[in-house]
Amino acid sequence: MPLLFESGTHRFTRPRVLVACDEQTQQQRLMARNGLTAQQASARISSQMPLEAKRSLADVLIDNNRDLDATRRQVNDMQLMPENAQCSHRD
Repeated sequence: MPLLFESGTHRFTRPRVLVACDEQTQQQRLMARNGLTAQQASARISSQMPLEAKRSLADVLIDNNRDLDATRRQVNDMQLMPENAQCSHRD
C-alpha cells in the first residue's frame, strides 16, 4: 500500500515494513522512472511524509539504497525472522 503511513492504515497492520532509500537515490530513481526534472522529483518527494516520521512508525526497515539483489536479500532475511523479532509492537 503506497500510502500506508500517510493514510493511517498502518494502525491495522503488522509488521509495518518500510522500504526506504536516501533522498538523493529516491530523486534519481524517480527522475529515471517517470521522466521528471530534478525540480519535479524534489517537489514530489517534499509532498510526502518525511522519511524520519515513517521510520518512527515502522517495525522493520529495508534499506533500498543498493541494488535489487541486496534488497531481495533483506526481504528474504526478514521472512526468516521469528514474528516477535520483526515487530516492536509500537502504536
